[in-house]
Amino acid sequence: MRNLWFALVTGALLCFGGTLTASAAGNVTLLDSADALTDEEYDICKAGLLQAAGYTGMDFGVTIGSPDLPEGAAEETARIQFEQEFGDTDGVYVFLDAREENPQHAIYVNGLAKLYYTDTADCRLNEFFTDMESFLSPSADMAGAIGMLTVNLEYFYSVGMAEDVYVYLPETGLYYYSEDDKLLNTDAPPEDAVISTGDAAVSIEVQTEPEPEQDMSALQGTGNAVLYDEAGRLSSTEYDACLAYLQDAADATGMNVAMVLGKERRSEYTIESLADASYDELFGPNTDGLLYYMDLSGASEPYDYISTCGMGQMYYTNADDNNRIDAIFDDVFPFLYPAGSEDIEGAVEEFAEQVVYYYEAGVPNRYYVYDDVYDEYYYVEDGKLQTSYSKPYISIEAVVTMAFGGLIIGFIAALITFFAVKAHYKFKSALSPTTYVNRRNLVFHQQYDRFIREYTTRVKIESSSGGGSRGGGGGHSSGGHGGGGRHR
Repeated sequence: MRNLWFALVTGALLCFGGTLTASAAGNVTLLDSADALTDEEYDICKAGLLQAAGYTGMDFGVTIGSPDLPEGAAEETARIQFEQEFGDTDGVYVFLDAREENPQHAIYVNGLAKLYYTDTADCRLNEFFTDMESFLSPSADMAGAIGMLTVNLEYFYSVGMAEDVYVYLPETGLYYYSEDDKLLNTDAPPEDAVISTGDAAVSIEVQTEPEPEQDMSALQGTGNAVLYDEAGRLSSTEYDACLAYLQDAADATGMNVAMVLGKERRSEYTIESLADASYDELFGPNTDGLLYYMDLSGASEPYDYISTCGMGQMYYTNADDNNRIDAIFDDVFPFLYPAGSEDIEGAVEEFAEQVVYYYEAGVPNRYYVYDDVYDEYYYVEDGKLQTSYSKPYISIEAVVTMAFGGLIIGFIAALITFFAVKAHYKFKSALSPTTYVNRRNLVFHQQYDRFIREYTTRVKIESSSGGGSRGGGGGHSSGGHGGGGRHR
């Protein structure tokens, strides 16, 4: 399993680093022959690969397939597909096996890309699969795996070419290697260097036994706390105090509570993906809790993000009309001004207090969450998290809308009936009331009607009931994680 440091570092989309000679944007291929991606997921994955190709100047390809491959055939498949799609260029091709039983996944690297994505003692390709493994476990999240792949492609390029390795290119007859982060070549193998072949892709077999379902109620009182100070902003004493705040919140709620003080400048998408992946790495998927990623990179508009999981999605809501995540930011952000002089300990303490406050407030009435990846709804029944493929509650707004629509339709039907009847019985000429009056015996009596002028005052009576949430509505989730972010 990936450690938190690697999960954080591999998420960095740095602006500088690496010296690959190719400067033009690379080409990209994404083939989903297993139909494992939705249209939206395909577009997102393709955009991620294009971004990595533009950043590195290399060619990147991914095939998601489910053929009945013999043992070790995935490695050869990745190599052949790279040659068919790109020829003899610098780049990487990944084959992802969509089969549920004994899937085989492989990576093939070609050209000078072997200096960045090595298969030697410093085997960076193993790091690729280590980082993707949680996404490839059944049921496989191919979109998540490709997202992590693109993050690693950019990260290892930003790290630069590996030292003490070389690549031989037959077309030039030269040996290429890195020295002081510069690309050099020679007609003889460099001394004390190991060849990075890339000819044999790295493959792994993922265990297919599903994880046992967890009883959400059993997680109460088992919350853990983690604080990762990537930015190095806390002294030893401050770190211990902040971790104690988070642990107090975890003990009071039974939730897993984590905070990451981020140092690197990262995109919104990277921060969100990194927060979700880091939570799963620390506590496991489908557990109850939340992770706060605090951006301390020094960016002009830092982006903070809170990732929620399990019952954490139900207590720390992100619905448009019930957004507790946003309310937490409202209370924490005053401690984070001005940039560079943030009161981090105060912010951590305030965050921990908000975690307890909203837990004690309870899950809002009739609240549910829709997960757009699994196409499921989450809601709480008898204190446990439940799932459904249909919306669990009918909103009051929907009932009012249907009732109002019914009234309008009924009114229109009544009008049509009225005018139809009126037209059917309409007289040719209008009658006068005097037609039936005997004018000889007609006498008028003078009468007066007196009215007393009245004044009416209307006063709106406010309800005396207070507290609680009006409930209803739905939040959003993706791949088992909810949450929300905001710029400071």
